[in-house]
Amino acid sequence: MSISSKLFLTLLLSCLIATSGMLLTMRWSISSGMDSFQLAKQQQQLQPLLQALGNFYDKVEGWNLSQKNERELMRLLLSNMPNKTEIKAPRPPHPGPNFRGDFPSRFPLRDLALLNKAKETLFPPRGRPTNDQSNWVEFPIYSQQDPQELVGWIRLRKQPAINEAYEQVFFEFLQTTLWLSALAVFILAGVLATLLSRHFLAPLQQLAERISLLARGDYLTTVQHGTRADELGQLGRDIDDLRASLASTDNARKRWLADTSHELRTPLAIARAQLEAMQDGIRPLNKENVNAVHEEILQLQRLIEDLSELANSDIGNLRYQKNAINFSQLCQHAIDKNIDLAESAGLTLISTIAPNCWIWGDAARLEQLLANLFSNSLKYTDKNGTVQLQLREDNQQVRLNLEDSVPGVSNEELPLLFNHLYRVENSRNRKTGGSGLGLTIAKRIAQAHEGELMAKNSSLGGLNIELTLPTIAPQS
Repeated sequence: MSISSKLFLTLLLSCLIATSGMLLTMRWSISSGMDSFQLAKQQQQLQPLLQALGNFYDKVEGWNLSQKNERELMRLLLSNMPNKTEIKAPRPPHPGPNFRGDFPSRFPLRDLALLNKAKETLFPPRGRPTNDQSNWVEFPIYSQQDPQELVGWIRLRKQPAINEAYEQVFFEFLQTTLWLSALAVFILAGVLATLLSRHFLAPLQQLAERISLLARGDYLTTVQHGTRADELGQLGRDIDDLRASLASTDNARKRWLADTSHELRTPLAIARAQLEAMQDGIRPLNKENVNAVHEEILQLQRLIEDLSELANSDIGNLRYQKNAINFSQLCQHAIDKNIDLAESAGLTLISTIAPNCWIWGDAARLEQLLANLFSNSLKYTDKNGTVQLQLREDNQQVRLNLEDSVPGVSNEELPLLFNHLYRVENSRNRKTGGSGLGLTIAKRIAQAHEGELMAKNSSLGGLNIELTLPTIAPQS
């Protein structure tokens, strides 16, 4: 069964249950109302008899039922019994099928009992017990001299709820109206169930089709959710966000494959061309040419190692052995290792390191991070330039800034520096640069230490790489 059929049947069943409950409630209300109406009518008919019995009680000074008084009580009961023909009402032309045309015009005395205040039977003297109280109804008798004094009760057998032709016609009219109303409500419920199921299923079907397209790799088609402000509209917007995220991820994957294949193919092509030239005798087989081939192979090896390390970082396979580290000493050690390289490249290396900046981290990985940052600055900074390192504590964070002089990087390219294999066209190439993965790996290491690595423009005219790491309490 489809979801549309299930939703329609659910709505229809809910409406049917609600309609049935309403029908039963109205049926019970009508029945209770008819019983209350009949009881009130019966009490109204008995008012003359109740007043006469109150006068009789006052006259004989209590229920003193001597033989004389008993005969007078009998005459009183017979003369004051309500006569149904006293109620003036036209007889309907078509009484209902359940109309009791043979109903007696007077209440028979066998269906009547006179009780004292304690509900003990006074008349008839040998009255039958009335154990089934549901078939009897009692009306109070009050003294006429003191209307607040309860002196006895009249017990009568209940009359049928409907004992007049016009009452039967009215009751049947109510029943007919009730059934017609229930039928109308049921039809209306079916129409509303159909409309509601279509209203909810149309966007659900659209969302299902869109998700199916996403599963097949279509990241271009958007969900037409319109201006809906309900949960379905929010779901449509979330699916659109998912589509954009998947499209971005797919483009990044394709770009990553293309860049990786290009980076791997280039050194292989160069090494192959040099070897084939030496095989054909175009180039002599000497140490210089063999060293050139060896350099390309080393470049390819470094690229493969960087790719492997980056892949392991992305899937969480890199292991970190963290301890309390004096990051100031780590930075000073990096300065000492790179000062000779800076001088050989014609660069001036300046450092300002605050002492005893303690962090929690892996010393080997952080040394790798610093090595990648220095390698990036030393390779891309023009000769006679400056590389400056500054380390300080700021608001419970260790903040390291590594700045260099020209050439700089445009604002549009700053966020791209940490992308895989990205190089700035005018200043970064294979002869001066590395694999293009150094900053990417450095950013992964910073994130693994709950830190952040950002690129800014430097006041020296080049690039400013800023590293922030959380500090810990100084260690003894």
